[in-house]
Amino acid sequence: MISFGIVLFIPFSSTIFSHLAPAELRDRYMGFWTLAYMGGYAIGPLLGGWALDTVPGGGGFLAIAAAGVLGAALLPLLPARGVSVEREAVEEPASGALGGELRCERPEQAL
Repeated sequence: MISFGIVLFIPFSSTIFSHLAPAELRDRYMGFWTLAYMGGYAIGPLLGGWALDTVPGGGGFLAIAAAGVLGAALLPLLPARGVSVEREAVEEPASGALGGELRCERPEQAL
């Protein structure tokens, strides 16, 4: 079940994060986002192993459940922000691997 969640999480979160970032800072936002969730893959097993060795019984489950409930309770306090997901069209041609010319097109333009 965790694998299924990760398969859904990564493309959706990257898309949402890129739409939230200003165009001139999108590369920095995406770099930081990738560092943040990939850093979790590196640090998570270390912290998880330490927690399994030191936290007795269901203490870890209770701590995670409390953090989830706290986050859900604080979510309505975040300020609402309108986000525009409209993008500019990409018109310039790109050079293909075999020397041909490729036209860049976004999926919403193909309709």
